[in-house]
Amino acid sequence: MKRIALLQVLQTAAALNAVVLGPGDPWLNLAAAKVAHGKGLPSAVASNKPDIANQQMWGREPASTPVRVVDGAEEIGEVLADAEGVVLNGAGFGKLTPNYCEIVVRNSPKLARLTLCVEAGQAADAVTAARGACATRSIPCDVIRVGALRGGGPGAEDDEGDVGLSKFFYDTNADYPKFMQDSYADKFMLGLSATPGDKPVNFFK
Repeated sequence: MKRIALLQVLQTAAALNAVVLGPGDPWLNLAAAKVAHGKGLPSAVASNKPDIANQQMWGREPASTPVRVVDGAEEIGEVLADAEGVVLNGAGFGKLTPNYCEIVVRNSPKLARLTLCVEAGQAADAVTAARGACATRSIPCDVIRVGALRGGGPGAEDDEGDVGLSKFFYDTNADYPKFMQDSYADKFMLGLSATPGDKPVNFFK
């Protein structure tokens, strides 16, 4: 599944302030935050490497960095305090835990919608915890289950409204087979299929 396809999730969120975070695929986090910005939403993304995150989104020497990149508990808490839409990503790298999901919801007093991105067939306990935390406050909770993540760039470095990551995303990928997979996905995989409801995933579709 293309990383940039997470824009389908953000299109469902009626939010004024979007925050993307989680231990999952970091490029998916950056792409989702850039998509939110492109849709006119003030957006922030958590990353422990802010400079590299900005280069991935806007190029090697970005003229501006309109998506706020936050690092550390204090900065993350600051953006969550105003967040109305939150995307929690636990697909591709680290996994979401029940405690992590509950802490994020608890520290988002203005939250109007939560979206989880998890790998198909995994993180059931985290999903249950997130849904429970949202249910106590009548907050909609969407769950997107994904397969292997590919692509994500390149977007135009001089166009803040572009949703793709910058060419820097390709240039810093030292894994040649993975570089080929990502670039192929961006050139030839132009969409995705999604099925509503908790149904068994069909990996052969």
